[in-house]
Amino acid sequence: MVHTNCDGLITDTIGKLDSAVIFVPNAFTPNADGLNDVFGPVTDNISSFVLTIFDKKNNIIFLSDSLNTNWIPLATANSTQKFYYKIQAKTRFNNNIGICGEVQDDLHAKRPFKIWPEIR
Repeated sequence: MVHTNCDGLITDTIGKLDSAVIFVPNAFTPNADGLNDVFGPVTDNISSFVLTIFDKKNNIIFLSDSLNTNWIPLATANSTQKFYYKIQAKTRFNNNIGICGEVQDDLHAKRPFKIWPEIR
């Protein structure tokens, strides 16, 4: 299924003085071992944002406008699932950053991992 919830995102051209960044992991392991159990972006110089998580059927399963709230998914014992995120953020200089993508839970990962692409 193709994810269709990236429509409506706004991204402004950000000048050199605006150093806002959003780091988003592309995987997590919600197995309650204390490592990578939650999903959420790490931000710098972001004043506000809305994070929306969708399931594979494009149903909203998590919504937050708090920079300090991460999604804590329910672990499913024997499966790996793909989820989709949409972030609309406002920088401290009042510029817009809109990003979306996918994230996968991997309960069978052999080691803890975090892969953080940088979005500027």
